[in-house]
Amino acid sequence: MALGFWLNEEMVYSSNTGKLLTDGTWEYKPPTTKDIPVKWNIELAKSKNNIGLYNSKATGEPPLCMAVSAFHAIRHCIDDSLHERHRKDGFTKLQQPLTPVNVKEALDLEPIQDFSVFSCSIM
Repeated sequence: MALGFWLNEEMVYSSNTGKLLTDGTWEYKPPTTKDIPVKWNIELAKSKNNIGLYNSKATGEPPLCMAVSAFHAIRHCIDDSLHERHRKDGFTKLQQPLTPVNVKEALDLEPIQDFSVFSCSIM
């Protein structure tokens, strides 16, 4: 749910009526099990709280708040790519959600000149 919010829940409204046009299952594609990496190196933190699932204190808001890290990780990759290609230095303002179209626009790619491998260093 939270990753979908940051990465693919684009809300499109009619310019004539103001009606939400992307409110059905044809337009909205929430993340599924196929969107989880095959190799996922995580482990649950140890806690002294003996109540809740895996000693958690909350299960609702923390995942929603932490999903913004995916948005910023992609933003850092875009910043690195722009810097590496001498297009821009500094912070890049992005259009949310980070759909493939929005990422492509932010990368400022020219298919003939920029078709090469880019590195991304997130620290």
